[in-house]
Amino acid sequence: MANLIFGIIMLLMLVLITAVSLSGAAGSAGNVLGVAVPLSEHGSPEVQAEVRAFRRQVLRIAGLFLLLGVPVLLIGRWVWLQFPLLLIWDLAHLGAVWRCQEHYAERMRALRKEKGWPVPDPNRFTVDTGLNRKRMGVSPLWMLPGTILALAAAIGSLAAGGASMLPTALA
Repeated sequence: MANLIFGIIMLLMLVLITAVSLSGAAGSAGNVLGVAVPLSEHGSPEVQAEVRAFRRQVLRIAGLFLLLGVPVLLIGRWVWLQFPLLLIWDLAHLGAVWRCQEHYAERMRALRKEKGWPVPDPNRFTVDTGLNRKRMGVSPLWMLPGTILALAAAIGSLAAGGASMLPTALA
């Protein structure tokens, strides 16, 4: 049972880390791979080649860490050892993806310098001081189901365990 739980956690983390890093590659607000690039150049072949290379590398890293996760699942008899190995596996995967992003950001900065694209002034930034209701992504009511579930779980566990579930300072 523990192997199934660890396997689900590892697969979820692998998919989440990979998806988040791939979604950041597309570029938004004038940035591609974390580097300011003129909007007119986002579709240029050089920029797209760097983005494709980054995505391929992130997928290779995901495949490698998928394979590296198998030994963690094979030591199912020692659950106490699986916890630290899962943590190390997760941190190593995050570090590898972060290092990959840094490498391709450096390549993008070199491309920007080579092409002579303007570098934005770091002391100048825009501040949106107005709140636009149409731009709000999610209604605040979406917080309600999670809050209700959390409260129901807390009340249920207190009812099942009584006051022994409370810390001694509150009991």
